[in-house]
This record gives sequence, structure tokens and C-alpha cells, in this order.
Amino acid sequence: MEKISSKIDKNIKIGIVGSGNISEDYIKVIKFFNHKVLKIVTKTKSKKNIIFCKKNRIKHHYLSFNKAINSYPRVDAWIICSTWNTLKKNLSIAIKNNISILIEKSIIITSKDLIKLKSKLKSSELNRISIAYNRNYYDFIPYLIREIKKESLEAIYAYLPESYQSIINKRGIKIKNHLTKYITSHWITLIYNVLKNSNAKINLSKKFNYSKKNILSSNLVAFEVNIKNKKIPLIINILPNNPMNINISFYSKKKTFVLSPVERLKVYEKIRIIKKNNQNLYIPISKSLDVNKIFKPGFKLMYHDFINSCVLKNKKSNYMTNINDLIDIYKICETIQK
Repeated sequence: MEKISSKIDKNIKIGIVGSGNISEDYIKVIKFFNHKVLKIVTKTKSKKNIIFCKKNRIKHHYLSFNKAINSYPRVDAWIICSTWNTLKKNLSIAIKNNISILIEKSIIITSKDLIKLKSKLKSSELNRISIAYNRNYYDFIPYLIREIKKESLEAIYAYLPESYQSIINKRGIKIKNHLTKYITSHWITLIYNVLKNSNAKINLSKKFNYSKKNILSSNLVAFEVNIKNKKIPLIINILPNNPMNINISFYSKKKTFVLSPVERLKVYEKIRIIKKNNQNLYIPISKSLDVNKIFKPGFKLMYHDFINSCVLKNKKSNYMTNINDLIDIYKICETIQK
């Protein structure tokens, strides 16, 4: 991933939908690039939201996304980080108005409906939409992709101890049937992006599936991945509410690349054998790469990519998640949830 400067040589004006913590994270990045947040849309003009606007010097405050889009002054692009159950509605409004958007995950929509939506859009309209899976932009992802291209990859294993029950407790029972898209899609997108950029393709027809009926039970699915003229397994093991870190491992013949937690990449290259008390101790030799934490990880590069690709119409990025990618990702999520 190329290094980026603190500026994009344009006077970019941004609108934001939502006023939560994610909005604050975006505003920090927007200010870094010397761009301006001109408009905001919130559910209410509560005291908290008014303070938010004053703090961030946002002059134009609306309760209607449609009205905000069509009112003067115009903005160059919108960042949609509203609540999970309003993202689909706001996506529809954005598409109807043909505006450039960076929209937060996860949009609750079926892959079939996404395909229908895509069929109604011109390529120029599709190219205005980026889905904000920021982990694609973690600092070490280009390194991981380069290494995978060099290595002979043998398998990918994703152990996902998802906190499904706590999400239900926080968001309500209505989210239960959408859990794979709401949270598991974050990790699926990361794997999908790494493989796509490593010239590998996931076969969306499941190879096998061991699961129980309840989404809160153990669930293991394996997909076939085509890479370098061979087929390797992508095994996704979901153990909801298990008290462990997520672990996504890419195994080659010589190295193992482990994301655990996802913000850290550990590369295991060899084993050192030490003899102690007549016993052999096997010590893995590894190196670690961490994300930059000045901003919310991945946000700076993701925002730069969005402005460069979707607003200024420069070269498209391979790291961006677009509607075509999301269709595949949601098909995987739907396979897991069955």
C-alpha cells in the first residue's frame, strides 16, 4: 500500500450521517487531510448532537438525509455511519441521488437483493460506492499479500469466537438472524480481500458444513480456494461466546501467518530446538507487525482511497470493498448461517 501525504490537492467538503463514536473517528481523519465536514444528519437535534456539531464546527445540521443531500451548499461526498438498522435505507437514498458514499458495515440485505440493486445501476454509479471494511487497510496487509504470493499456501483456518450473545443483549433479538453479516462479515471480508489480492479465488459452493440449528451453537464450514493451479481449504470455525481471541491463520509449507488479535500479524518462520533437562524444547521463531494506532486502524488509508477513487475518479484500489465484493462476501455469510 503506497504511502500517502497529509493532503489531497482538492478542497473536499464532506457530509456525515450519524453522530456516534465512529463519526468522531472519521472527523479526525478528515481534519488530517485538511478537508471540511460541512453537513451532518442525526435522528434528533438533542443537546448531545448540538454540542457535537459545535465541537466539530459543523454548520449545517439536518434530520432528513434527503433534505441534507438536496440543500445548498453541496458536498463532494457522504460518509454514512448511522445505526445498523438504518444503513440499508440510507444506501437506497444515496443510490437514488447518485452521490459518492463511504458506508459503514454491515448493511442488512440479502445477496439476492444486492444483485437486483446492482442490476439497476450503471458502472459509474457503482463506482461511487465504497463499503467501509477498514481492516482491508491495516498497515501490514500489503506485506501479507506479498508473502502469500511468494509462498505455496496450503490452507487457511479462521477460528471466530464471535460475541453473538452480547450483541443480541445490546441490539435486541431482531439482530439474531443477521449476526453473520453484522459481525462475522468483518473477518470474512478481510480473508476475501487478502485472497483476492493474492490471485486466489474462493469457490462459493460449500464443500462441507457441520452445524447445529441454533446460530448460537458451534458452526464449521469449509470452502475451496483456487490458488496457483491448486485447491486448498478455507476452514471457518465459529464458536460463539468462546473466551478467546479471533485467530486467522494462513499456512504455507515454510511459514505460518497468524492474525490474532486481528490488529497484529505474527509470522512464524522456523522452530528453534533447545535441550533442557534432557528434554527438547521447541520454540517457534516469529516476528510481529502491528497496526498504526494514531487513528482508528485502517481509517486514514480507507478515507484516502475513497476520496481518490470514488470522488476524484482516479485509479481504483484493490483494497476497496465494492458492491461486487459484498455480494460474494454475503453469499459466504449466508452459507455459514444456514
